[in-house]
Amino acid sequence: MSENKFAFLIETLETFENLLHAETQAIAAKDLDIIDSLISQKDDILKVFLSFNQNIYNDSHFDSSTKSKFDYALKLQARNVESFKKLRASVKQGSKVPTNNPTQNKAIVAYLRNQDHIGN
Repeated sequence: MSENKFAFLIETLETFENLLHAETQAIAAKDLDIIDSLISQKDDILKVFLSFNQNIYNDSHFDSSTKSKFDYALKLQARNVESFKKLRASVKQGSKVPTNNPTQNKAIVAYLRNQDHIGN
């Protein structure tokens, strides 16, 4: 992989990590509109990740530090998926998240669909 491609990958990974942190906060705040917005942005990043060769871990640029960053992002994603499942369950049990929010079902479906794309 070229230096430019690798730099782009690292920048994309950092953006993904920032989105995951924002998503963690949005889940805690039960803000489904923000979650929905973040999911859309994460979808774009996932397309970038998927466009790279499947053997990216074997690339010489992909050192242990980079692998650790990817692993950390995947752990954040898995944690957010679990948190979102709890939010979804609380919504079903009548929590204070408005059930008439038109974004709610879209966010839930999109989020749970995305968990299959990134290692969960």
